Amino acid sequence: MLERRSAGGQHRRFADIVAELVRLKADVIVTAGDPLPRAAKAVTTTVPIIMTSSNDPVGQGLVQSLARPGGNITGLTSSVGPEIHAKRLELLREMLPRAFRVAYLGNKEEDDWGSPRGQSLRTAAQAPGVTLVLAEFTTNQYTDAFALISRTRIEALFVGPSPAAYAGRARIVDFATRTRLPSTFSFRDAVDSGA
Repeated sequence: MLERRSAGGQHRRFADIVAELVRLKADVIVTAGDPLPRAAKAVTTTVPIIMTSSNDPVGQGLVQSLARPGGNITGLTSSVGPEIHAKRLELLREMLPRAFRVAYLGNKEEDDWGSPRGQSLRTAAQAPGVTLVLAEFTTNQYTDAFALISRTRIEALFVGPSPAAYAGRARIVDFATRTRLPSTFSFRDAVDSGA
């Protein structure tokens, strides 16, 4: 039997949902992102947890290593390490050598900016003199981030790899298209959506 649960974008509900699934004696819990497995790990060390995607499972302390996860958590990661974001910035700059003001659209709830990938990106921006402007959003709330990007004369958009950015890619692509803002995304699905 499959039991589905949704936090409705409210991260604070994750622990309660996992506790409910443990009480129901779930054989396995399937999650996405990093915050939900983190909450699951805090609730149970016995029920197997499978991540369908994680940005940085080692850095987030979810697993010991990619080769040997240990504990009760395993799954997939879409990240080959924080250095990939520095490479994405390098590629963006090769396409747009005059773009010196780049917005980083990151998920506030997942602390994209403070993560190792955010640090890697900030370090990579220093060498070519790129000014990164943090435009944070919360799940399904992009208005303030989009207003900041428009107001600060951004020349390119760098979209973080969070599950919330992936889920909101249609809105982000629409914004970038309407404002004619060159953009880089972590996933091909954004390109398929018109980015």
